[in-house]
Amino acid sequence: MQEVVLVNRVTKIYPNGVKANIEVSMSACSGEVVCIMGPNGAGKTTLIRQIMGLLKPTSGFLRVFNLDPVKHQDYIKRKASYTPQLPLTYPAHRVIEVSKYVGELSGTSLDRVRDFLEALDL
Repeated sequence: MQEVVLVNRVTKIYPNGVKANIEVSMSACSGEVVCIMGPNGAGKTTLIRQIMGLLKPTSGFLRVFNLDPVKHQDYIKRKASYTPQLPLTYPAHRVIEVSKYVGELSGTSLDRVRDFLEALDL
């Protein structure tokens, strides 16, 4: 299996001094399902944002698809996604409209979106 995510001794300290994660290391290979668990404030969201290239680590390094995610955010965002903690809702729109919009963002046809929704029994 190909290593897709490599996190090596990553630490994030915010400007206010809050330490979100300290020397976190992990890896994930293609085909694996990985669960990141911990109590509130453990740094789970910070780690995901670092993996997606949205936050630069204070120390340590990350590679996603063997690339620096901060320098290659556009590529990473085309290949990977995450679901944020807070739901993304559009209360003025029907589900089909939101599904079509989100599909268009990633170049996915509405038929393909429907296939996924049906496979998930949604």
